[in-house]
Amino acid sequence: MGSRFLVFLSDYKLIKELFSSQTFANRPDLSTLTLSEDRSVGMVATNGPHWQEIRRFTLRHLRDLGMGKSRILSTVHYEVSELVKEIKKETGKPGPFPRALESRP
Repeated sequence: MGSRFLVFLSDYKLIKELFSSQTFANRPDLSTLTLSEDRSVGMVATNGPHWQEIRRFTLRHLRDLGMGKSRILSTVHYEVSELVKEIKKETGKPGPFPRALESRP
C-alpha cells in the first residue's frame, strides 16, 4: 500500500496463531487514518485501551439501536437521511466538513 509492504495471509491456522500473538496486536501507523498530527482516532486507526473503549462504546450503542434485529434497518435509514440533510446544507460552500456531523446526540 503506497510505500509500505503488505502481506496477505490465507492459511487459517497461521492467521489464528499470528493474531493471538502480541507481536501482531497493533494496527499499522498509517498517516491516511490520522486526522490530526498527534493522534489517530476511530476504531480503525487506534490501538490498546483507547481502541477497546471505542469498541465497547460502539457495540453497546449498536445493540441499543437493534443490531442483529430487523429494526436497525429503519434506524440506519433515518441516520443516513439526517447525515445527507446536513451535508446538503453545505452544498456549494467551501469549508471544512460540517461540525454538526461530529457530535450528533
